[in-house]
Amino acid sequence: MRKYKKYDWPKLIEAFKQSGQTQTQYCKDQKINSSYFNQQLNKRLSRNQSKFVAVGVESTKIGTVDTNFTIAVGRCKIQCPANMPMQSLLTLVHSLA
Repeated sequence: MRKYKKYDWPKLIEAFKQSGQTQTQYCKDQKINSSYFNQQLNKRLSRNQSKFVAVGVESTKIGTVDTNFTIAVGRCKIQCPANMPMQSLLTLVHSLA
């Protein structure tokens, strides 16, 4: 029957980051399955990242009335009218999440 080793993943991942090695080389040196190491690394990275992204809002004013606003994420920009119904905005944000 095969025995499984228990690893201190946070310690190994921190050591990997400090090593400057590729994942493949680090795993080879530590005698760790590189696929499993990659799975554990991604699992921990995804825990630390929020599912939300910060967006900037640009508005164009004519006098004191906003004519539209822009939702920008990276190179993607979506222009919306200032009088866009809140439910439509919520639907848009939900579909982008």
